[in-house]
Amino acid sequence: MLKILAAATAFGLVATTTAVAQPASKPEPLMTDWALEDVRALIVERGETVSDSGVENGQLFVAGRTAAGMNFVAYGVGCAGTPVRCKGLNLTTGYRLSNSAEVDQALKQINLVAVGSRNGGDSALDLNRYVLFDGGIARANLKANIDVFFRLTGQVWKSAQGQ
Repeated sequence: MLKILAAATAFGLVATTTAVAQPASKPEPLMTDWALEDVRALIVERGETVSDSGVENGQLFVAGRTAAGMNFVAYGVGCAGTPVRCKGLNLTTGYRLSNSAEVDQALKQINLVAVGSRNGGDSALDLNRYVLFDGGIARANLKANIDVFFRLTGQVWKSAQGQ
């Protein structure tokens, strides 16, 4: 009887241990490229308004406007295939200031490593963030990159609008 009880107890411990030690869920596969709906969905999920999207000259694009009124375009780089998928994503916005000197002054005040800024000519201030999919990127990381772009460019936009 003692042997049966010991065996039953040992079995119970093994069964309990096995039940507790569940394998971790599989990680989400990395994205090595993106399709139109991937980026469109993440932008809409943020609450931004998408006014147009599609394929132009073989490149994917998603265009829209933020609640603060900032226009933006997300477009593909290194696009190919049917349906079209892209290996890179460029998030960009730009707006005109009164003159080129204002653009140069604004550029001196912009201290953002995560967003590129440049004088686009014709009094235009251009801001962009490039996301490369080489080696793969997690969807959560893509979402974070899109969030960083909108947060930082939104701050510059609000500042330029005097907000």
